[in-house]
Amino acid sequence: MKRPALITTAVALGLGLGLALSPIAANAAPADTSSVSEVASAAPYAPRDTTSYEQLEDVYHDLLSGGSGATSILVKATPGAEVTYSVNGVAQTKQADGRGRVSFDVTFERAANDIALSQSVNGVPSEVKTYQYDFS
Repeated sequence: MKRPALITTAVALGLGLGLALSPIAANAAPADTSSVSEVASAAPYAPRDTTSYEQLEDVYHDLLSGGSGATSILVKATPGAEVTYSVNGVAQTKQADGRGRVSFDVTFERAANDIALSQSVNGVPSEVKTYQYDFS
């Protein structure tokens, strides 16, 4: 059985209500009125910390047994972006690779660790995402 086209069905249903749709009007997206420079200077999204629960659990057990709390954190960002990862006020900035990946060697404390994560793309900074990893 062939499905009727959405436009045909909408027009058929709307005839009694004075609704008239043209295929162009029904399928048209709103016009984008932003200029190329506005789009190019739009703030990028904040990058994403891809640390798994298992990795955080390993850090916690390391700290419980008197270890250093050192680990490597992988962040997903915009390819080529300058990414800043801060733990308890100690910040590092590195460039994301062509796939948007960047890793940071960090040391967590056996306490609440304040994290700040951001990126800059073509000199335009993202919002700063803040959160905690609590190993107390």
